[in-house]
Amino acid sequence: RSGAATNFGIFRLFNSGGGELTLNNATITGGNTPSNVLGGAIFNGSTVTINNSTISGNEALEGGGIYNEGTMTINNSTISGNEARAADFSAYGGGIFNSGTMTINNSTISGNIVSDAGYGYGYDDQYNGGGIFNRGTLTLNRTIVSGNTAYALGDEIYARSSATTNSNNYNVIGYSGSSRSDGFTPSGTDVVPAGALNTVLNTTLADNGGPTLTHALISGSPAIDIAPAGDCSGAPVNGVDQRGVSRSQDGNVDGTAACDAGAVERIPQVCAVSISTPYNLGGVVINFDDLASTNLNCVRVEYVDGNHPNATSSMSNDALETGRYWRLSGLQADGTTPATGTFQADITLPYTGADADSRACKWLDGSGVGFGWDCGTDADNTEGTNTVTRDNYTGGFSDWAVGDNVGPTAVTNLQSQTTTTPFNWVAASLATLLMTLGTLITLGKRRG
Repeated sequence: RSGAATNFGIFRLFNSGGGELTLNNATITGGNTPSNVLGGAIFNGSTVTINNSTISGNEALEGGGIYNEGTMTINNSTISGNEARAADFSAYGGGIFNSGTMTINNSTISGNIVSDAGYGYGYDDQYNGGGIFNRGTLTLNRTIVSGNTAYALGDEIYARSSATTNSNNYNVIGYSGSSRSDGFTPSGTDVVPAGALNTVLNTTLADNGGPTLTHALISGSPAIDIAPAGDCSGAPVNGVDQRGVSRSQDGNVDGTAACDAGAVERIPQVCAVSISTPYNLGGVVINFDDLASTNLNCVRVEYVDGNHPNATSSMSNDALETGRYWRLSGLQADGTTPATGTFQADITLPYTGADADSRACKWLDGSGVGFGWDCGTDADNTEGTNTVTRDNYTGGFSDWAVGDNVGPTAVTNLQSQTTTTPFNWVAASLATLLMTLGTLITLGKRRG
């Protein structure tokens, strides 16, 4: 897959005996346990942390994806397409079965099922909890649980009367006006979508960038910009989504960046663009003057927190180390094919304290004079109140950053610094498994 190593073949993890395990940037798929075994992908009786990972296509009697009877934290991850399948007259927790203590932050749980396999009729307390079956302590923060199915009760979440389920923290539960849950009611800042499932997220697990497959948010999804930006700036999600895209973006294009629920942060996008109309995407304003030489229909602006990887050289590029940059891109009318050709536009970047020495600079992306940054001249740039505008820019899309006291072309020192993929995903998306004594990893079918 583009930007990622091939899935690394782990299909079941068994953790018990007092050990601790941390799983990063992993895909666990294809775990198909014997009919009486717990946890199709992961069985945890100790302590597990899952970061930026996807658990999909696994099967077990209880906990098709995950069975937890210890302590587990799931951050920025996707639990999708797993199945709890009956071996006799019961099955629980298509995605997750929790009888311990579990906290789920900014994750997406969708497309999991509990099936009866032809054994029973779905009596109370059988075949329950399509997304999550909880009989322990469960805490949900900015998480989507939508589009799961149970043969009997609790398509999204089933909670035993003895269980504790903490929410009220910008979660999105169910769809079509129903939480589709049993023993649990969303409250406070949680949202039950009024629309159908396809107004919440894309139900196809797909390559949306990054090392793992994810579910993208649909334009207008209630999960977009649901939480204050500050809620996602620190631990445990640390200002990024599952793919490594910066949180928070202005996904609903209202001019204010906020944090999305779920594993994927939506990048601001507007379509059917036209000339002489200012488009504000997360504080970057684009006003097209001429679109005659391009097949552009949609424009996207991704905010990236941190200095551009090519912002430093032995020459003047240190003046571009302003702590953030923006990736501008365009799509054709089909919404997926990159736009081609050139356009003319005024491009305004936000910059606190902008003055006459501030410039809006475009990364030349491996082409053009100097293989570096095009910052234009003083005449090409206009400073405003906490903004700098590149006037009448003509060209295509690329990365943009603010430069302070830079020349017209801030040339990188070495051509080898140039890359046609400015955002480099970690080349090896193999899991980082940190184990202490007592942790047993079993690759293969293992009785839980």
